[in-house]
Amino acid sequence: MNAWAAVLITTIIAGVSQPGPLPPADQSLSVTLKNRTGVLIRRIYITPVDREDWGYMLNRDNLSIRGSIEIRVLRNGCRYDIRATLDSGRYERQLMNVDLCETRTVTLGRKNTRFVERPAGY
Repeated sequence: MNAWAAVLITTIIAGVSQPGPLPPADQSLSVTLKNRTGVLIRRIYITPVDREDWGYMLNRDNLSIRGSIEIRVLRNGCRYDIRATLDSGRYERQLMNVDLCETRTVTLGRKNTRFVERPAGY
């Protein structure tokens, strides 16, 4: 089993919490992501900067506009890349090389993220 499959996901939407499996606290990093993109976020990926692929989707539910989500990932250094697939699935926002050891709340917005358009049919 891939280590990224063992994540805690606590979705905070309208005050409702839905916990998932919990890695040991000393082996994990907890980060709160805030959606300020202006659109619904369908998928969230957080991977170490040296990883070649994005790994597993970390959220179970969509992240509403102006919503937030708490995600705990297994510790693998401090620097991570974050990818959020937007409403249609064709567009995404990426925030690269984020130090999650120092920054525990990350805002995904229009100005601080890279906008990526995937080819049609992707």
